[in-house]
Parts: sequence; structure tokens; C-alpha cells
Amino acid sequence: MRKSLVVAVAVIVLLLPIAAQGQGSYPPGMVWRSPVVVQNMGDATATVFVDYYRMSDGAYIPSARETFQLEPGRARAVRPYLNPDPALTDGMYSMVIHGTRPLAGVVNELATGREMAYNALEPGTRKVFLPNITKHYYGFSTPFYIQNSGDTDATVTIEFFDFNTGNPIESARRIVVLPPNVSYEYDPAVAPNSELPTNKQYAVVATAGVGQSIVGAVNQIGRDTDLAYSGFPSGGPNVYLPNMVKGYAGYITPAVIQNVGTTTAYVNVEYYGFDGTFYPRAGKKDYELKPGRSLPERPWTYPDNVLPPNKQYSVVVRGRPGDELVAIVNQNRNLADHKDGSAYNGFNEGAQNIFLPNVVKGYYGYITPIVIQNVGAVTATVTVRYYDFNTGTEWPNAGLKNYALAPGRSVAERPWTYSDAALPNNAQYSVVVEGAPGDELVAIVNQVKLDSAVDNSSAYEGFRCVAQYGCRR
Repeated sequence: MRKSLVVAVAVIVLLLPIAAQGQGSYPPGMVWRSPVVVQNMGDATATVFVDYYRMSDGAYIPSARETFQLEPGRARAVRPYLNPDPALTDGMYSMVIHGTRPLAGVVNELATGREMAYNALEPGTRKVFLPNITKHYYGFSTPFYIQNSGDTDATVTIEFFDFNTGNPIESARRIVVLPPNVSYEYDPAVAPNSELPTNKQYAVVATAGVGQSIVGAVNQIGRDTDLAYSGFPSGGPNVYLPNMVKGYAGYITPAVIQNVGTTTAYVNVEYYGFDGTFYPRAGKKDYELKPGRSLPERPWTYPDNVLPPNKQYSVVVRGRPGDELVAIVNQNRNLADHKDGSAYNGFNEGAQNIFLPNVVKGYYGYITPIVIQNVGAVTATVTVRYYDFNTGTEWPNAGLKNYALAPGRSVAERPWTYSDAALPNNAQYSVVVEGAPGDELVAIVNQVKLDSAVDNSSAYEGFRCVAQYGCRR
């Protein structure tokens, strides 16, 4: 039995300068490439199959299929731009990655001076929620992509809602039919103002027909920075945000919280320092959030005596039982000589083991700080294991070992702090974050290039194995 991993954004195989598509959100003259790092979350060696579908006409390119073996915990990079098949011409594609064991995957979207990343997705549900869609809003426009993750044609209704009022934008509503595995792109920057008003922020909901499934992702394209996030299939009463900051290392972290349920939610936001200190006066309190509406949460707006500056925080967004909330966090830095940004999805639940396909120490000048949060109700016991990307060898002297992490709290795991004897420099790793039975953990990875004056940073969420069988325990 195969397990499928869906790479939703067509841009992930973008071998063509975006400028060739005419005006749009993407800066002109850039060539985008998008390596995908795939990790085996299973309990045995996986056979992995990579398939490509051309976005312009939905055609499957069978001759471009890639196949390889992947041991448990191991990761491998799939680089579409190195695929030698002549049928895989420059253009935009969606991908489907199948495996005989559960897989995780991170899509890195790379251009000169630009970078973003998002999580590949398992086959989805009828709905995809996109909390933050903009058109020339504070310099950002956000092309998004909806992919049919089912086996039959999907009829998809895409609806836009005003960010502040929640009112539907009927002129932008559309219905599209997608063949299996194929993606649809909507770029707000090229939509006429009569269809989608400019200089505004929106929430989007995509809905497929009964028995159909879709996934989605968003590229947030700014003047100097780019950030990507995956669409949400559903929400939950609580959302966990492992890393929010107020000026730490020059960053600010606006979050966007959306009510994806059908009833009004009441939202409370809680901030905890990484040292465990609770800051009770910071965060929204009993905020009434109507269905479909989004709200911003901005740490820097609180006085320093309410929320101290230059610190990292773990955040818990709490609704009431039955509420369905989601959130994204944008991590932005705007210094005189450096601008960069990244984004990650908040978590509704955790797992005992979390898989991180791509972690590096000095590799091509990158470092990858990891932030782990305990989203369970009891103290978790955390162990971090590093595996050589190429050989699978474990480096047992690196990583937290049996670390006690209180509920709601986060801890930073920094690969570059280990000696080269414990963890070699200039190398790439796959990582498994392990908890004790019953623990509920989440994690994010920030991919940051040192000594770069441009936006060479991105982020992704750690993966939990939710397959019915074959997961590593």
C-alpha cells in the first residue's frame, strides 16, 4: 500500500523565469528552483515514487518519474531542475510523492536573493482555509495554489472574505474544475480591481464537492521578502505557536488567527517566556471572532512592562470547546542592512514523535534553529536525534536528551552549538524529535543563511506521522 504526499504549489517546480508570465506578484527576471526534501517517517525502508503534472494543461509526465529507496528516519533531496527527462520542460508543475511508508516533505522555493518554504501535504479534505491573502497590501501580494489530491475530477468553489468585516467578495468568487493531482493558481496582483479590490487583506476558503479532496498553499510575495505557508484543512479549539518574538535578533512576528468554524469563537492569547514566565496581560482577551473572520496578533504593540522586549515566547491561542481556529505566524526582520522573512503554520495538536527532514549546520552558509513546544497537558520528556543526510549515521552526542518541557512551553534546539566532534560542520541532517508515550510535541525549523544581506531565510513545520500503520514508534 502506498502513502501519498502532495506537493500543492505549482511553483515548486518553477524552472522558468517568472517574468515570462507577464505582470504578477513575482519580481521580474528571477529564475525559481524548488528542491523538495523527503523524509521517511516509517518503521521500515520506503520505496519512493515522484510524479510530475504540468500545470498549464494538466498533463502527466510519466517519463519524468523518479524512484528511490529511503531508510527509516532518512531524508533525500528531490531536485526537479536536475531531472534529465526532456519532457520536463521549463514551466510550472504540481507533484505527487508516493511511498510504501509514511513520508514527510519540505518544499524550498529558491531564487537569487529570495527564499521561502512550505510543508508538502497529505491528501486533504473538502476544504482548505487560507487565513491571509493580500493584494498590494503593505507591499505584499499572495498568489495561492489549490491542488486536487483525489482520484477524480474536483469541482472547487473559491470564496474571498474581507479581513476586517468578514463580508464575502462576490465578484472574486469562482468555480474551477481540476483533474486529479493538478493545481490551479490564483494571483491577486493580476486580478482586476473590479474583481478583487487592491490594497486590502482577505481570508479565502476553497471547497471541493462531496467525496473530493483538495490541498493548498500560499506564497506571500513582498518588495524585499517572501514567505510561504500551507493551507489548513480544519481548525481546533486551541492553536499552538512555538516561536513568537518581540525584537529578538531584530525580528517581529505578527500572527493571523482565523475562525474557520460556523459559530462565533471567543479567543484568548497567552504568552510564555522560554524560561516559563507567564505574561498574563499580553495577548487578546475574550476576543469575539465571527465565522470566517481573521484577527491580527502583534507582540510589539504591548508595552515593555506587559511583554518585555528582545525575548522569545511560546504562545497558546485558546478558544472554547467546539471552536475551530487556525493561525499563521510571519517572522519578519527589517534592518538597515538586512531584510528577511519566513512563515509557519500554527498547530492544533501534537504527537509523540516529530520529523524534521532538513536541518543543517553551516551547510552552504545556513543554520537551522529548531523550536520545540509541548502542547500536551503534562510535562514532556524530549530527546532530539540527528541523522547524517547521506549515510543515515546517527550522531548520538548531539541534541537534547531527556529534557523536561512543561506544558505550553518551548525550548530552542540549536545545531551550531554542538562541537564539530559531536555534530560535523558544513553538513545536512534529518532529525527526529522524540517524546515519551503520551507526550504531544510540535516543532518548527527556521532555515537562515548567515551573512546574507537579502532574504535567504524560510521556515517549515515539523511533521507528525498520522498513518494508520507503518509509523516509527
